[in-house]
Amino acid sequence: MKKEKLIEELQKLPDNTEVCLFDYKKNMDNDAGDGSSSGIYPDFEVTMLTLEDVAKGHDLFAILSFDNDDYDDNE
Repeated sequence: MKKEKLIEELQKLPDNTEVCLFDYKKNMDNDAGDGSSSGIYPDFEVTMLTLEDVAKGHDLFAILSFDNDDYDDNE
């Protein structure tokens, strides 16, 4: 999604709306029928990748990243 489209969609939301990244499948897998907060990530970062981060010949892009608790940083 282009930055301008993301901003356009965000501007449609009411002021002070909490924006989260959402893993629908993880949320559904952990829902016991009474709702689940699993797979909802309110803390994320917006980062622009650099030429060092992207394979040669590819365009630069930005990412939305979060700490995924499905993976152990020590593994």
